[in-house]
Amino acid sequence: TMKVHSDTTAPDKEPMNPIRRIQLERKPYQEKKEERDSAAQLTETIINDIFGKNCSHYYDIFEPGRKKREAAGTRVTTGPPKPSVKDEDYYAYEDSDYDVTITNASLHSKHKMDPKELMCLEYGESLLKWMSANRDRWGEFLTQKEMPRDPDYDEVMTGGCKGFGKTIMEWPEDLIIGGIKRSSGKLSSAEALQSVFLVASPFDVFIRFKEKKETHPNLDVNTWNPGWASDVVFGWQRNFTKRLYSHEANKNTEERVFHPLASTSIADMLEEFSQFNYTIIILGYVLMVIYAAFTQARIDGRWLAIRSNVALSFVGVILVTYASICGLGLSTAIGINFNAATTQIVPFLSLGLGIDDMFLLLHNYDEISHTMRKNEMGILLKETGMSVMVTSINNILAFCAGYVLPIPALRSFCSQTAVLLAFNLASLMFVFPAFIGLDLRRVRAGKRDLVYCGPSDPNFETSEKSSAELSTNADLTNPTYIEAYTRDQPWYTVGGFLTNLYIPLLKMKIVKAAVIFTTLCGVAFGLYGMYTTTLGLELADVLPENTAPAAFMRAREKYFSFYPMYAVLRGRTIDIPNKQPLIEEYREALGATSFIVKANGKLQPYWMSMLRVWLESLQIAFEKDIANGLMDPVTGAPIKGKMKPAPESMIARRLICSYGRTYNCTGRVGHIKMVENGIIRPESFYNYLTAWYNIDNMMYYVSQASFQPTPPFWQMGPVSATSFIVKANGKLQPYWMSMLRVWLESLQIAFEKDIANGLMDPVTGAPIKGKMKPAPESMIARRLICSYGRTYNCTGRVGHIKMVENGIIRPESFYNYLTAWYNIDNMMYYVSQASFQPTPPFWQMGPHEGVVPPARPLLYSQIPFYQTNLTDTPVTVTMIQ
Repeated sequence: TMKVHSDTTAPDKEPMNPIRRIQLERKPYQEKKEERDSAAQLTETIINDIFGKNCSHYYDIFEPGRKKREAAGTRVTTGPPKPSVKDEDYYAYEDSDYDVTITNASLHSKHKMDPKELMCLEYGESLLKWMSANRDRWGEFLTQKEMPRDPDYDEVMTGGCKGFGKTIMEWPEDLIIGGIKRSSGKLSSAEALQSVFLVASPFDVFIRFKEKKETHPNLDVNTWNPGWASDVVFGWQRNFTKRLYSHEANKNTEERVFHPLASTSIADMLEEFSQFNYTIIILGYVLMVIYAAFTQARIDGRWLAIRSNVALSFVGVILVTYASICGLGLSTAIGINFNAATTQIVPFLSLGLGIDDMFLLLHNYDEISHTMRKNEMGILLKETGMSVMVTSINNILAFCAGYVLPIPALRSFCSQTAVLLAFNLASLMFVFPAFIGLDLRRVRAGKRDLVYCGPSDPNFETSEKSSAELSTNADLTNPTYIEAYTRDQPWYTVGGFLTNLYIPLLKMKIVKAAVIFTTLCGVAFGLYGMYTTTLGLELADVLPENTAPAAFMRAREKYFSFYPMYAVLRGRTIDIPNKQPLIEEYREALGATSFIVKANGKLQPYWMSMLRVWLESLQIAFEKDIANGLMDPVTGAPIKGKMKPAPESMIARRLICSYGRTYNCTGRVGHIKMVENGIIRPESFYNYLTAWYNIDNMMYYVSQASFQPTPPFWQMGPVSATSFIVKANGKLQPYWMSMLRVWLESLQIAFEKDIANGLMDPVTGAPIKGKMKPAPESMIARRLICSYGRTYNCTGRVGHIKMVENGIIRPESFYNYLTAWYNIDNMMYYVSQASFQPTPPFWQMGPHEGVVPPARPLLYSQIPFYQTNLTDTPVTVTMIQ
């Protein structure tokens, strides 16, 4: 039952607290249940959004006899009062957030469920339903300030916005909103908003569902593998973008339009448009056949004339078609990749250039057959063959020159076109003349075009004989002869249009003047266009129209012109601890350009600045506890009988006493600072790095630092321990191999430890029956030591070889180790951004012994920036320079 106050007294008097009761349904809360159903999660999320994270104080007002104002300020805690901290101090750790031990990326809380918090969880869903049905009664237990209300977006979004980690989760305006309009320096409107959602990697999904649970009872965990997980993730992305783009609410473009883009969108679309559209290709070739037949047709009476070349036009188009098919086959055989340009453009380009040479041959053949009675083919190839050869070879060489282009897609396009033109040239110069010779026999026989079995025309023989008797130049240039032998071409043919309309029109003075004027205007506009043109090619320009990725890219280029950039610190001997000012200067120099996105005029924090702030916060807590008498000012040890120092102080003491491989507090506590004048203490730099990486691991991933090799594992042991913090490797080798090396060394240590403890056989490495089960790391190490290439053999290897010797991973088993690292330590693979191509094969540690299959790798490392204001290619080039 929920009891709600109904205040009926005057404002200056105490409320009489009459109570009206409403019935709420209790839903038992199972504290140890790993996963809650989606409805309960949604309910809790909505309640937290309305009431805040701790909703227990809202239940306080339901108790009779308590004032609403007093109850609204009540908070229930399970430990001592926490000190007030600033919102921007994201390193404001609290005592209750720590356990006695601090492990890698896990700061455990000793929080115990409060009765009122439990009540909130059990009755929250029912309360939410009641509130949804009784909106007019919210004022009975919520003050005006507590009422839900829309935020002031103009105020919130000006200069960008921040998340709950206000120093880290800070997004400048340039990254999230576009098309901004301001009023008095304040954001008044924006045309675009951009949001980014991170999708789990396929391997993470595989790990998440690899064990049978109630939430997925129909999943066969025995056949479940990373390949299936990859299909699930990519399929979800495709369906998400497709449904969002085609959603009914997205069709009203007057209000707003959503442009989704997943990591698979562009690849899927390019793959789709890289397939041959056989319908379009066949339609295009059919239209070309019709056009060629129309231009070569000569009508005599009711059928094609003897001098018609329709059959040759058919043959020419078919030859060019088959030559293109042969050229594409050779391109595939020699490894030229297909893409949208090659599949959508090359077939038609090859057809057009090939048909051009065919028309040239047919035109001259038609003229030569009128005037010559013998050696027609020799004269045809003598007069026309050279022109066809020269033009085709020039085209081939021009496209071959495109092979030097640095863009693979354009290089493939030019290479395929050159191959197809070479096949076209061969077919038109060697095969097509043979068909012309066959057609010449038909002409001499006096048979009409396309009627090879029909009777001969006797009139044609007489005309051919009379034309053969004309042998002198005077006869050939006689106007009477020219008029007699001018072909009678109907107006609807190409020749008739040129002879009867186009050529007479060009002879008119007004048309000549118009042609000259149009040409001059075209040249002027061309020069102006060359002067004002913008160089470069945007990604949206190469994507097909009316697709979701194209719409997204155009919107992003219009409103969000920013791109990620990575500055990489390379080298085996970079002295980072003593080069801190130089690194800061390098970073500030990059950030000083107008092309780098900034938040409130400042660069986004990176790993060294985060480490520095973290150390300063620990130093402050340490000095505060010394000043309060909780820690010895000489040794820094906690003083017995006093209140327990803050966990930050204990971490700070461990850091101050650690330098290199030494742990010593004498003369250091109270005399040195971890950060002085903005410089992290060089002698302990890598000790601090190890502690930051292990304790504040989330901020390491936020910074995208990608240390290579990663700092060693370390955890904060009991407070009384004085073990030093292991120094991280000073030689930061920026690639994945260092991660693999550290992983193998940790496996080797665990393996040798279990052998020394008598848990594993020192000869075969097999677990000894009757003993405690060896660590999983030891079992993995044994499987790796016994694997080399495609062979699995433990004889003479266990106890005699190491996976890593003198910093070198064992070459004979290198790719076996790589497969195991990729499958077992997959998170670090993605952290390293190694991007192995091809990816190592799937492998998991099963009960049956067998060789770990080998693989092959690739590598790189990065530090992130974001570039902006890159409006065109010259600006990008200037920025790179």
